[in-house]
Amino acid sequence: MPVDDEGIVTAAVRERSRARAGRASLQAHLYDRELPEPRGPSQSLRRRQELIALAHEYDTLILEDDAYGELRFEGETRPPLYALIGAAA
Repeated sequence: MPVDDEGIVTAAVRERSRARAGRASLQAHLYDRELPEPRGPSQSLRRRQELIALAHEYDTLILEDDAYGELRFEGETRPPLYALIGAAA
């Protein structure tokens, strides 16, 4: 997935989900909120909420890999996607 200053580009996630919609296979996205790529930024709150909305829209699972969620050099620890579900609905 492409990445910009806010993290994963959710428009690209939408396009991939739209292309796979209706297929008989299980859809899931593996997501690492802090380290999308070694060069990538942390996912912004807005983008994280968009990912949750897309998962609901396309009935897709999000598997969040949060191995480094509490390892921060600055700022506060960010909540996992699960904690944001009510805010994104």
